[in-house]
Parts: sequence; C-alpha cells; structure tokens
Amino acid sequence: MTSQLTSIVPIFDGFNWSTWSKVMPTFFMLQGLWGYMEGTITLPVAGVSAPTATAADVALWNHNDKLARGNLTLHLSPAI
Repeated sequence: MTSQLTSIVPIFDGFNWSTWSKVMPTFFMLQGLWGYMEGTITLPVAGVSAPTATAADVALWNHNDKLARGNLTLHLSPAI
C-alpha cells in the first residue's frame, strides 16, 4: 500500500461518516481486501467451504484478513 493512497482515506472520527463510508470501501477494493470486509471471502475450511483447501490457503486468508482489520483500525479515531 502506498502512503499516498493511505493519506487520501480520512480517519473516521464519528462525524465524517458520509465521506469515510464512501472512501473506505474503495480503499479496500484497491488493496484487494474488500471481500474480507464484506464477508464474501470466507476462511477456507477443507471439506466445507473449499474442498481442496490447504494450510497455505488458510495462512494466506489469515494474512489478508489481518491486513484488512489492521487497515480498518488505522482509519478509525482512537476514540472510536
């Protein structure tokens, strides 16, 4: 992620929802992480959601999920 891209996403402070709620999904889409936020990319579970899921698939999902959650947290005011 570039710092330039990060800098155009405002920190949600509780008062700027109309702007933040439009910019934040786009930010996640550009990072390839939106599916983790909206819940369409689910944890691959062998035999359930992904019959051929491997440990590497689970590790990648965990990594990307952490990236998404970390980016969300960094764009929230500490008061939130």
